[in-house]
Amino acid sequence: MLNRFDWKFILALLFTVASIVVPIWLWQADLSSKALTLTIQSVVEIQPQGVGPLEGIQMFIDEKLLSTPSVSVLELSNTGSRPIVAADFEGPLKITVASPSEIRKVRFGSFRSTTSLEPKINLIEGVVFIQPLLLNPSDVIRLNLVTANARPEYSIHGRIAGVAEITINDAQSTHMLKRYWLKKAITILLLVIYIVNIMEFAYMGIQKRSFMPWALATGLVTGLGGILLSVLQFPWEQTSMSTFSPIVAIVVLISVPILLFRMRQRNAS
Repeated sequence: MLNRFDWKFILALLFTVASIVVPIWLWQADLSSKALTLTIQSVVEIQPQGVGPLEGIQMFIDEKLLSTPSVSVLELSNTGSRPIVAADFEGPLKITVASPSEIRKVRFGSFRSTTSLEPKINLIEGVVFIQPLLLNPSDVIRLNLVTANARPEYSIHGRIAGVAEITINDAQSTHMLKRYWLKKAITILLLVIYIVNIMEFAYMGIQKRSFMPWALATGLVTGLGGILLSVLQFPWEQTSMSTFSPIVAIVVLISVPILLFRMRQRNAS
């Protein structure tokens, strides 16, 4: 049967498919070769909103008192694989903050690039204007901003040839989210180990009349660790049954199959 296949036909078919797929892939790759990203590296609230003023400490900029000031570090970077030249910009980039926050000061910080950058940055009526410039791949411009009235929520506006949308990446929130889910995963793992070991200890004691100190010790240690980690993640005044319900459900769903498997192994031996 295999001998009846015409290898020329198969080769022609593969060539036809490749001639369709490769241009589409190259077109998509070219579309994504230009990219601009504004990364919010950090936002530090010197005086958080809702907290009374610090006695004897006031912050002024240009002889104007700041209310609930914050200091932010932003990085504007070319995250694509092709240079973005000044001619690609329709106009200056605009960095703004949501009301009631206001940008009171902006300073050009350090930059990371293979060539020197000379960005022209202006602050006009609370809006940061970045004039068109050449940004090679991996070029990074760092901005230090001082805001007032509330914690800032940044946005960036501008039209650049080949860039569909300027991406905003909140590095601080991303790190916090990763730590949040890591703590959740560790809590679930500890509680699963606790349930499996304690239930196995009880089962072997009742059914097999045998004492398993290792299972008891492991269960107690992991159980205390899981409960302590859960309490640290949720302040006591904010906790409720609904807060722990998802964690408990996941722990039970994972623990039951493991426990049944371990019980079968014990019975078989």
